[in-house]
Amino acid sequence: MALVRNPSFGIRRQMIAALLVFVGVGAFLFGVENTLPQVLAASFVAVILDFFLQYIQRKKFYFSETALITGLIIALVLDLNTPLLVVALAAIIAILGKH
Repeated sequence: MALVRNPSFGIRRQMIAALLVFVGVGAFLFGVENTLPQVLAASFVAVILDFFLQYIQRKKFYFSETALITGLIIALVLDLNTPLLVVALAAIIAILGKH
Protein backbone atom coordinates (compact mmCIF):
# COMPACT_ATOMS: atom_id res chain seq x y z
CA MET A 1 0.00 0.00 0.00
CA ALA A 2 1.51 3.28 -1.08
CA LEU A 3 1.29 6.36 1.07
CA VAL A 4 -0.26 9.29 -0.74
CA ARG A 5 1.25 12.64 0.04
CA ASN A 6 -1.26 15.42 0.55
CA PRO A 7 0.36 18.69 -0.59
CA SER A 8 -2.11 20.83 1.37
CA PHE A 9 -0.94 19.25 4.63
CA GLY A 10 2.68 20.38 4.72
CA ILE A 11 5.55 19.31 6.91
CA ARG A 12 4.97 22.10 9.42
CA ARG A 13 1.38 21.06 9.97
CA GLN A 14 2.48 17.45 10.31
CA MET A 15 4.98 18.55 12.96
CA ILE A 16 2.27 20.50 14.81
CA ALA A 17 -0.02 17.45 14.68
CA ALA A 18 2.73 15.19 16.02
CA LEU A 19 3.57 17.60 18.83
CA LEU A 20 -0.10 17.89 19.75
CA VAL A 21 -0.22 14.11 20.08
CA PHE A 22 2.63 14.34 22.60
CA VAL A 23 0.81 17.15 24.42
CA GLY A 24 -2.27 14.92 24.61
CA VAL A 25 -0.23 12.05 26.03
CA GLY A 26 1.30 14.40 28.58
CA ALA A 27 -2.12 15.72 29.54
CA PHE A 28 -3.38 12.16 29.96
CA LEU A 29 -0.41 11.04 32.07
CA PHE A 30 0.20 14.16 34.17
CA GLY A 31 -3.20 15.86 34.12
CA VAL A 32 -4.60 18.65 32.04
CA GLU A 33 -4.35 21.09 34.95
CA ASN A 34 -0.57 20.57 35.03
CA THR A 35 0.13 20.40 31.32
CA LEU A 36 -2.20 22.94 29.73
CA PRO A 37 -0.90 26.14 31.43
CA GLN A 38 2.66 25.42 30.34
CA VAL A 39 1.66 24.58 26.77
CA LEU A 40 -0.54 27.65 26.49
CA ALA A 41 2.06 29.98 28.01
CA ALA A 42 4.90 28.85 25.76
CA SER A 43 2.78 28.73 22.61
CA PHE A 44 1.01 32.03 23.25
CA VAL A 45 4.20 33.95 24.02
CA ALA A 46 6.04 32.47 21.04
CA VAL A 47 3.23 33.12 18.56
CA ILE A 48 2.46 36.65 19.77
CA LEU A 49 6.12 37.71 19.84
CA ASP A 50 6.78 36.23 16.40
CA PHE A 51 3.61 37.88 15.06
CA PHE A 52 4.81 41.23 16.42
CA LEU A 53 8.35 40.83 15.04
CA GLN A 54 7.03 39.73 11.64
CA TYR A 55 4.83 42.84 11.55
CA ILE A 56 7.82 45.07 12.29
CA GLN A 57 9.93 43.40 9.58
CA ARG A 58 7.34 42.96 6.82
CA LYS A 59 4.80 45.69 7.66
CA LYS A 60 2.00 43.19 7.31
CA PHE A 61 0.33 40.63 9.52
CA TYR A 62 1.82 37.16 9.11
CA PHE A 63 1.18 34.03 11.18
CA SER A 64 4.21 31.77 11.34
CA GLU A 65 3.58 28.10 12.05
CA THR A 66 7.19 27.76 13.16
CA ALA A 67 6.46 29.94 16.20
CA LEU A 68 3.75 27.50 17.28
CA ILE A 69 6.15 24.60 16.75
CA THR A 70 8.76 26.40 18.86
CA GLY A 71 6.28 27.02 21.66
CA LEU A 72 5.11 23.41 21.68
CA ILE A 73 8.66 22.07 21.75
CA ILE A 74 9.59 24.37 24.64
CA ALA A 75 6.49 23.32 26.57
CA LEU A 76 7.26 19.65 26.04
CA VAL A 77 10.95 19.88 26.89
CA LEU A 78 10.69 21.82 30.13
CA ASP A 79 9.68 20.17 33.39
CA LEU A 80 6.09 20.62 34.55
CA ASN A 81 7.32 22.24 37.78
CA THR A 82 9.06 25.01 35.85
CA PRO A 83 7.54 28.41 36.68
CA LEU A 84 5.50 29.91 33.86
CA LEU A 85 7.74 32.98 33.82
CA VAL A 86 10.72 30.77 32.95
CA VAL A 87 8.65 29.04 30.26
CA ALA A 88 7.70 32.42 28.78
CA LEU A 89 11.33 33.63 28.92
CA ALA A 90 12.48 30.48 27.14
CA ALA A 91 9.94 31.12 24.39
CA ILE A 92 11.06 34.75 24.10
CA ILE A 93 14.72 33.76 23.84
CA ALA A 94 13.92 31.12 21.22
CA ILE A 95 11.91 33.50 19.04
CA LEU A 96 14.49 36.27 19.37
CA GLY A 97 17.16 33.76 18.39
CA LYS A 98 15.13 32.97 15.29
CA HIS A 99 15.04 36.59 14.23
